[in-house]
Amino acid sequence: MRTYSARWVSITVVAVLFAALLANPTALLSAPFASDKHQAPYALIYATVWGKGAETVYGVKVQLRRAGNKKVIAEQTSNHTGEVAFRVPAGKQDYTLTADVKLSKDKAKPEATAHVENDERVEVSLHLTE
Repeated sequence: MRTYSARWVSITVVAVLFAALLANPTALLSAPFASDKHQAPYALIYATVWGKGAETVYGVKVQLRRAGNKKVIAEQTSNHTGEVAFRVPAGKQDYTLTADVKLSKDKAKPEATAHVENDERVEVSLHLTE
């Protein structure tokens, strides 16, 4: 009985895979992760939550609304670097981001406005004062 070393087995496997790739070179390009042509265009609203000083704040709920509407369309919690990101449809629209924090009754919650024109990335800062 003949035994084959792991080196020769791995060389054979690589050679077979390479031959399969040469037979169908577009196989890697048609993978689902390579390009998704059916995905609708979108914009990214990227917000950073800042505290009293120059530090970012973790664990703050941020709500997203269309400007002028009361209905919350998305809500996320800031991560360890104080950041949240929202995916919105591409196109001209204004959005309002509100930090959901407890404040005294006479204080308004921190807000920021994001203006989206097309499929782009918009960066916004939310500053907590208390």
